[in-house]
Amino acid sequence: MKRGFTLIELVAVLLLVGVLVASSVVSLIPVAEGLVQARQNATALRKSRLAFARLSREFAAITNVSLGGPHTIQYVFLDSARTLYLRSLTWSGTPGEPLMLSGRPLTDDVGDFRLRYYDRPDGAGYASSWSTNTRLVEVQLQSLATGDSLALRLSPRNVLFREEPPE
Repeated sequence: MKRGFTLIELVAVLLLVGVLVASSVVSLIPVAEGLVQARQNATALRKSRLAFARLSREFAAITNVSLGGPHTIQYVFLDSARTLYLRSLTWSGTPGEPLMLSGRPLTDDVGDFRLRYYDRPDGAGYASSWSTNTRLVEVQLQSLATGDSLALRLSPRNVLFREEPPE
């Protein structure tokens, strides 16, 4: 009676185990890539939401806008202590460059950033720059990593608007 395995049997078993391991690794690669992509998407969305939350607070305290264009807005900010500060929100227009709030990065990973100005609260009367008639500002932010876009319409609360003529 023979005990043990032959060399051919051992090589065959090792080959089968190798094929099984290789196929398992190949099938796990897309799962790992999916997890990495989901984490990147969640991070990009979190950054965008934080930026929008900050912008909502900023726009609620604007008292005067001195300059407003498609990638820049310069305004006077009124803090809780009733102190006025000159602030600016700018983006260079180059994908990958950060969105800057008064010289400090508000968010990075910016694929596109646009400001649109509307003369009426219902979103009518689009303009590419701020005017004394502006009532609503639309902020659009696109993530470079995911390509997802978020938009938010904000109304500067403390800006002194001209009275509308009676109809």
